[in-house]
Amino acid sequence: MQELIVKFRKGFKSGRNTLISEQKNPNQMGLAVYALRSNQRVSVPTENREVALVAFHGKGKFAADDCRVKFSRSDWVKQGPTIIHAARNSGLQIIAHTNCEIIAASI
Repeated sequence: MQELIVKFRKGFKSGRNTLISEQKNPNQMGLAVYALRSNQRVSVPTENREVALVAFHGKGKFAADDCRVKFSRSDWVKQGPTIIHAARNSGLQIIAHTNCEIIAASI
């Protein structure tokens, strides 16, 4: 845990920030934070893994195949999270309407 605090002390870079890589060790869960700018859209890889996205901060939309889920979260303590789960090999995207931080867990 200490290495993560040191590595991300100044915040997350724009895009995907890997905390735990499931590709390095397929027996563990992957964990990442997507830091997106306003109006940015990213595809989240789901090849051979299930992925859950949790809106931590910001406004935007999750898209998984035919499902669309809007999120708006300005305070992670006072507001509940918005979560979407995508099956393996499905289309998964994050569309940011404002600057966002999204937690991604994959197995």
